[in-house]
Amino acid sequence: MSRRYRTWTPDDTATLWRMHLSHHDHEIAEETGHAKDTVQRHRSALGLPAYYGSRYGRWEDLPPASLAAIRRAARMAA
Repeated sequence: MSRRYRTWTPDDTATLWRMHLSHHDHEIAEETGHAKDTVQRHRSALGLPAYYGSRYGRWEDLPPASLAAIRRAARMAA
């Protein structure tokens, strides 16, 4: 089975520049039609940082196990 590869275009680069500060590589990959690894390689080659957004906006949004781990770490640090 042969794979069909999509050529990286200047439009893909423009999309990467536009989205890199607010979207994860997999989201940019969906937008451009490329694999996540391809987006990551092009982002790195351009010297653009990866996006590490948060899924949780408030303490109450964190899963209970995460909150317990934070409490334990805070007690150990004190």
